[in-house]
Amino acid sequence: MRSAQRNSVAQTLSGLMIGVLAASVLAACSPHTSSVQEVNPVNTGSLQSESEYGTLTPEQTVRGQKVFVASENLRLRTSPEINDKNIAGTVSMNDELQLLDSSRTGDQEFVAVRVLKSATPGLEGKTLYTSVKYLSVTETQKFPEQVPAKQASGGAVETKLSSGSSSTSASGDEHFVVINVATEMIRLYKRCHAPEACKNKMLMEFHGTVGDNSGGRRSDVGVYKATSWTKFYEVQGEYAGWYRPGYPALPKVGSRGGWLSKKASPPGFSGPRGAFGWYTVFVGPNNDGQWMHGTTGWGADKSNLVRFQDSFLGGIADIFAKLGSHGCTRLSNEAIAYMRSNFRVGEYLIKIYAKETLKDQSLQGYPAKGDLGHFPYIITTVGYGKNNAQHEVAARDVVLADGTPQSEWLEQGTFDYDQTPTPASGDHYHVGNFQGVFNVDDGTLSSDYRHPVDGKLKVAGYPGRESALPAFARSEEAASARQLQAQAPAKVDQDGESVDN
Repeated sequence: MRSAQRNSVAQTLSGLMIGVLAASVLAACSPHTSSVQEVNPVNTGSLQSESEYGTLTPEQTVRGQKVFVASENLRLRTSPEINDKNIAGTVSMNDELQLLDSSRTGDQEFVAVRVLKSATPGLEGKTLYTSVKYLSVTETQKFPEQVPAKQASGGAVETKLSSGSSSTSASGDEHFVVINVATEMIRLYKRCHAPEACKNKMLMEFHGTVGDNSGGRRSDVGVYKATSWTKFYEVQGEYAGWYRPGYPALPKVGSRGGWLSKKASPPGFSGPRGAFGWYTVFVGPNNDGQWMHGTTGWGADKSNLVRFQDSFLGGIADIFAKLGSHGCTRLSNEAIAYMRSNFRVGEYLIKIYAKETLKDQSLQGYPAKGDLGHFPYIITTVGYGKNNAQHEVAARDVVLADGTPQSEWLEQGTFDYDQTPTPASGDHYHVGNFQGVFNVDDGTLSSDYRHPVDGKLKVAGYPGRESALPAFARSEEAASARQLQAQAPAKVDQDGESVDN
């Protein structure tokens, strides 16, 4: 009997220790650690863009070659070296340059270029220097070129990118994401374009994780746009990517501690393996290093560390080590794969802090609660560490259409997601002074919505507070007394199911 009790206590303590250690994985959600903050964005002026690379090969680095800027922004210099006085200006994604020689200078691999076409005044015709790492012979596709394709699962259709890779998105439709920091709910919407007789439609909702309620770790609110997607993102010297050829084998399913082990990462990485999961979407402007991404785990573990703090052991572990992020928004790997296939570069991501309600209580046009959507996926090795059209999305139809051999498949399955809007309650940072409401069924904020005026919350993204909210995300109606005084809805778990308060 005593032996059984000792074993039970040992198992509980072991689980608790893993939970505390897991905080190091969960905290890896944003570059708010000193080692990442010390990265000097000398070429792009942006931490996340500094790790993005173009596709220019040595064979393509020849005199006279026309190239395009592959990062959101890229600095041009008057000499092939890094200093604060030789920055001549900044060009933007898809601006046109011409290589003037084939030599690459220094660690940054500077090359001489002539500016052929740029939206930045005064740069065209000038001979300057920039890093070859952010150049490509083809334009970066911010929005995929639409081609006829068969209907895919979950109401999405396949669309081909110019590179030959594909993306899954409703045909020709635009989408936007709303993250309610108060409830930690993430929702994807199909956008309605006025003056059409339609309204925004929610496609998927997911209970994720945002920043801890402590100084320097809280998630900001504000309006952003997606600037790039990266597959198996990693931070050199800190967090090894979820997958890279030649890296140690992926930890076994069921082994939470395996992702924390130094044996899981190659030499030179100090943090846990795969902290950013399958995909990472970077947003701007003024993102404070707060992005949206997946997490560790695969197989049955894909969601385990997303809401671990809601479990019994997680609640205990949270006393010793905060289990939320450092400001990023973390989803399961299945959920972020679905997002990657539907949410494109250039589309809006809106972060709010609001009470949730329904504008149309009948939920006309939506399936019944429990009627889940289905996203069949295959996660492959194709495009590891690459951005946008340089990598393969996980939609099963896309992978099969691309002819990716099974030798490059890492995992396959189906993400069953909630497609019925369900208001959730929450006040993650205990702010308390909600103003206005968020209508989860049509993705709009009431006309009297205001971000909380509180020292805990920062407004980032596009300049302006509520004025930065796009028109399609605003309702002409103010919150009614019924909406403001109604009994708080039930909380929901990561799969959208009700849980006890």
